[in-house]
Amino acid sequence: MKEQGPKHFRLLVVDDDSTILDLFREVLSSATTDLIVHLEANESDDKLFRENASSQSLQLFDIVTCQRGDEAVDAVKSSIEEDRPFSVAFVDIRMPAGPDGVWTAEHVRALDSNIEIVIITGYLDVHPRDIALRVPPTHKLLYIQKPFNFHEIFQFALALSMKWHTECELMEYKSSLEKVNREIIETNKALSVLVRNIDRDKELLEKKIYETIRINLIPIIEELKGDKNCQKRLADLELLKTYLNGLVYGPTDHHDIIISLTDQEMRVAVMIKNGLTSQEIANMLYISLSTVKTHRKNIRKKLKIKNSKVNLISYLRSKIVSDSS
Repeated sequence: MKEQGPKHFRLLVVDDDSTILDLFREVLSSATTDLIVHLEANESDDKLFRENASSQSLQLFDIVTCQRGDEAVDAVKSSIEEDRPFSVAFVDIRMPAGPDGVWTAEHVRALDSNIEIVIITGYLDVHPRDIALRVPPTHKLLYIQKPFNFHEIFQFALALSMKWHTECELMEYKSSLEKVNREIIETNKALSVLVRNIDRDKELLEKKIYETIRINLIPIIEELKGDKNCQKRLADLELLKTYLNGLVYGPTDHHDIIISLTDQEMRVAVMIKNGLTSQEIANMLYISLSTVKTHRKNIRKKLKIKNSKVNLISYLRSKIVSDSS
């Protein structure tokens, strides 16, 4: 978080009595930004505070005064346009020359929803509840009864300005979080589109691969199986066909068998599945009959066929895909 510098607040004071306005200036203009540094540091030693006070201390309050309600409304409008908003507005409720304080506060609030408003009144003819209905929200509206102590005015100005500053910071943080949230939502939308496109491209690629296997590769293998020059590799061609058909049509069990068995065991398994006897398998693979029997035992063991009554041919036909038709 960026470090904050000394705080400086703009105050609006609206009263038709010039003497009151002069008193506000006298009380509030003496405060400097060093006071905030002192208070936030919770420094109790006034001497130490004076020794550490900044030589470049600024006036804490920039005070703008108006004697008419319409002038105050114009001042707030200008502050918004110039991006120099007021933190607190002190508004006298009775101003004979022009609109009263309630009208003024109502129009100030319409222009600036963040400003803290303090109604100053020496009369009880207007109920605070009625003012609150016209100048919401209630948590940003306070009252001071005349005659008042100017130390109270100073505390009101300081406390409400700090409250206003904190709320402005919170709104900035909220705005930043909302911006980040919007960016995250947009990123998620973009990622969702990307994932859908990837899934679609993957599906199209898989379809292309499957069609290539079914239309191009399998027919070539069938032609090679019928070629007399390839008769010694019939087992390998049948195994290759089994692998390719497994990619296109094979269930999960098919792939589990391929992973479990060696290539030679797969050759034997495919031949068993196709109905060849052990002797025929031995002749085609140029291995001994005992070797074929060993392969059959290993196939049963690796596929966890413990029951000797389970027919190996039937089992393999239910698990291995070798014909795309």
